[in-house]
Amino acid sequence: MISTQVSQLINVDLSDSEAKNITIKYVCASFNWQASYFIRIDEKSGEDWVFNRSTFYSSHSFEAETRMRKASERDKLAYQFLKEIADT
Repeated sequence: MISTQVSQLINVDLSDSEAKNITIKYVCASFNWQASYFIRIDEKSGEDWVFNRSTFYSSHSFEAETRMRKASERDKLAYQFLKEIADT
C-alpha cells in the first residue's frame, strides 16, 4: 500500500521494474487477487476456475494447488492483465 500526506507537489522517479511491481501490487489489491493465483479450465466442465499455488516445506519442498472459486469475468481480467505485465 502506498500512502503519503504532503502539501506540495513531489516527483518520484521509478525504474521500470519498480513501476511494474507497484502496478502488480495495486491490481492485486484492487481485484482481490494474489500473486500465487492462476486460472485453469476444468477439463470436465470446461469452466474456468481460480487456483492458488502454495509451496510447503518439510524435509522436502512441494507445491500444492487449491481450487479457490469459479473464475468471474473480473478474475479473468485481472489474470490476463497481470500476465501481460509480467511478459513485458
